[in-house]
Amino acid sequence: MIDIEFFSSPIGLGHVTRDIAIVDCLGDISTSFVTGAGAAKFLENLDYKVEDVYKPPQFIVENGSLKNPARWLWNYYQYYKDCKKISTEIIERNNPDCILSDEDFASLSVAQDKKIPTVLITDI
Repeated sequence: MIDIEFFSSPIGLGHVTRDIAIVDCLGDISTSFVTGAGAAKFLENLDYKVEDVYKPPQFIVENGSLKNPARWLWNYYQYYKDCKKISTEIIERNNPDCILSDEDFASLSVAQDKKIPTVLITDI
């Protein structure tokens, strides 16, 4: 059986909603999600296997503009470093056959360093 770790951005629910549709088409492939915040709770409520480990930085939008963008960018950089540590631990522990990433660039970086096949899913 093929084991896949699906790293899904926890920022909003659009990523994880798209990812559920993908996983539902994979058939008999063992898949577990790695995400956080509302995305993890959403997956848990639907009985998907999920690790709720990502804690994204909060951002405040006022009148259509990001408040304190430099601070948010610095916090996001720190968040990325934390995600690299977390994804390294999970990938080393679970030794998956493939990494699927919905805009989780930390897991892609770790998987590619370890020569694990990767798939990037994005809306760009």
